[in-house]
Amino acid sequence: MVTHALADKILFSGTQATGIRYYSPTC
Repeated sequence: MVTHALADKILFSGTQATGIRYYSPTC
């Protein structure tokens, strides 16, 4: 969960599109 939050924050900060895509439940 921590890793996901961190990655999400980094991606979200970079680009909203990437953040949304990463937000999707890949696991």
